[in-house]
Amino acid sequence: MKNLKSILTGKLLLLVLIIVSFITGTFNPNFFTIDKIEHKIETKYINEAKNIGIYQPEFIYQNKKQFIESLETCINYLNFSLHQEERIPKEIIIAQAVLESYYGTSRFAVQGNNLFGIRTWDLTEDHIKPFNNKDSTFGVKVFKTKCDCVKYYIKILNNHPAFLDFRRTRTTMLLNNNIDTLKLAEKLTKFATDVEYVSKVKSTILNLRDERIQNTN
Repeated sequence: MKNLKSILTGKLLLLVLIIVSFITGTFNPNFFTIDKIEHKIETKYINEAKNIGIYQPEFIYQNKKQFIESLETCINYLNFSLHQEERIPKEIIIAQAVLESYYGTSRFAVQGNNLFGIRTWDLTEDHIKPFNNKDSTFGVKVFKTKCDCVKYYIKILNNHPAFLDFRRTRTTMLLNNNIDTLKLAEKLTKFATDVEYVSKVKSTILNLRDERIQNTN
């Protein structure tokens, strides 16, 4: 009888815990629950956007301002097909594109739609050789459009092992609901061989912020 009473007490306690967990999860969902819900909602809208048939925007510019505007339009378009945890902060994308292509005016940007100096070691695919190193074992990758290049760049940051720390830092920031673009940019050390690269990216971000403020005043 005593054992039966203990079993019933244990089952009652388990039931209470289940009910409490359900209520807590419903009205005060934890991060895991929130992430699952947000991911499901984002997937729904991504699929709807694809069904609508949203087309890649044109990338047309004649000056620095137009270059940034075209780049932002491209980023917004690409974000339709990405979940929040896959997105790269606009400031980082724009700063790197400005730094690598000087507002889309570099030879690689003009001739190959390559805004980030992305290399390829598969010389059977379209590429451009550097002027100062025509015998190199690599080339600078050629893209059909500049927006295709931005898409490929995002794919690199989201998948390449060299940027695992970048992705981990972004995840932590998202959980804390605070994306610090400058701190996240510090995880781009492996994007270029230049030891000053991160400092240059951060300086470009700050300069673009100042320009934006000046243009709004």
